Amino acid sequence: MRKTILAVAATAASLVLVAGCGESGEDVSAGQPPSATGSPSTPATSGEKTAGAGVATFETKLTPNADIAPGTVLTATATGATPSTAYYCVVATYSTKQAGVSAPLKSSLTKVESGADGSLACKVTYEPFQAVDTKGVVRHCPTTAADREDGFLCGVALADAATTGALSASLASFTPAQ
Repeated sequence: MRKTILAVAATAASLVLVAGCGESGEDVSAGQPPSATGSPSTPATSGEKTAGAGVATFETKLTPNADIAPGTVLTATATGATPSTAYYCVVATYSTKQAGVSAPLKSSLTKVESGADGSLACKVTYEPFQAVDTKGVVRHCPTTAADREDGFLCGVALADAATTGALSASLASFTPAQ
């Protein structure tokens, strides 16, 4: 669980950097509008708060989450997010072994708003990609043997957009078709 929480914090930080460290009024044109359609699958995180990073994590379910083909629309649904808050949603590859290391698919970046009850939904389209991670290494989704050796997974990351350091975030992993 600690590895997941560290990965959430790290991915949230890089997600906010990709999005431009914005205010909640910032416009993000990439991606698609939020939607609550689709049925949930496996949870990504619990509602814990990290001691070191100060990032509150919340549960996110991703549908579908296995054998994902290019062009598949992934639906992330979450509960426990900060109510009535702007969030960024993005496809990314992230390490569960190296805290702070992730590589987002920038073209998938979508801005969504959580509900008054802390619920959140976003849709992003999966395309295979490679991107330079926060340590300067090229990462891939689907992951390569080297990526997997370094603990990288493909997933959808959510992070609040109102703060530079992301105080609320979540990850849900998926397995691309090989």
